[in-house]
Amino acid sequence: MKRTLTILAIIATLSLLSACNFDPHYYEDKISVAMTIVPDWSIDEIHQPEQPTGVTSYSFCREDGEVIRTSSNKVDTFTTHLNPGTYDLVVINQSYDEFGTVEFLDQKSYKDVRVKLIVIDSKTKWYASKAEITTVSNFPEWMVCSRVEDLEFVKGHTVYRKREEDTKKTVIDTLIDTPMAPMKPMTFQVQMNVHIKGFQNLYSARAVTSGWASERLLSTNLTNDKNTAFALEKWSATKQTDTTGIISITFRTLGLPSTFTGNRDDNVLELSCLLGDLKTVADFDLPFGDLIEIKQSEKIEVVIDIWKTRDGKDIILPDVDLPEGGGGFQAYVEEWMEEIEQTITF
Repeated sequence: MKRTLTILAIIATLSLLSACNFDPHYYEDKISVAMTIVPDWSIDEIHQPEQPTGVTSYSFCREDGEVIRTSSNKVDTFTTHLNPGTYDLVVINQSYDEFGTVEFLDQKSYKDVRVKLIVIDSKTKWYASKAEITTVSNFPEWMVCSRVEDLEFVKGHTVYRKREEDTKKTVIDTLIDTPMAPMKPMTFQVQMNVHIKGFQNLYSARAVTSGWASERLLSTNLTNDKNTAFALEKWSATKQTDTTGIISITFRTLGLPSTFTGNRDDNVLELSCLLGDLKTVADFDLPFGDLIEIKQSEKIEVVIDIWKTRDGKDIILPDVDLPEGGGGFQAYVEEWMEEIEQTITF
């Protein structure tokens, strides 16, 4: 008589609940074993900016290369089934086909499976000329993932082999707790603040920022050397004095590419400011890679304050003739390149 094997994997705030419960199970070859995953969505607002609508697991069999992908819109619990073998398991939020801004590559390889940002067609966009050396991508949706490695089912017994104890096989005959790899965020929130003098002359702003990761591996939750840029079009403005102020924007990324070194040119903001006369644009080249500091690996909110141009000068907007009463800052002005009579580059 067969007994049932149930694995409980709990996805906590940043991790799967650090244990899975294994019951002993005896079965014949090719009879699948049920694995029940019970997510815990008690995540703070930064880590979980929205309610999950699904969950997906990838189970990669080491022996025959089979990949079992299971998606469900039941976010509280769902079940997948595995045949005898040794598996590497990845769990992500949402069903894989619910993501609209990323695509999944190399889904048959645990080592290589990754997400890639979908590129925006920039041929007719104002930022096309600003992104000649890189692609411009969509902002990623919120993503989290976790993994379990060396999860082994063999005929007659259930065996869990820890990675650091690769040569050992422990036959489980009683209910035990087994440590799990922690869940990690895959997307990172960035807030960018640009400090401007001559702020009274500003009507609108838009920019391209480069040097961000375009791909992230699920098996290691690390980025590779592929990079991309983002178009930043909807800034907010905060007046500080009659002549100074800050423009700010918040966006989500896959993090920094593996080539990031902390040099100032690793990340660049190409900022264009439309002035209050609606005729003049001031362009600024603002490298900021040296301003990025990630103090801990799980920190997902980074604040970047930019004060200086590439030449070390203040970001100053020239005086222009303003309409009576002033135009006021506009968060978004569509296709204002057609109205420009003068462009000033700093």
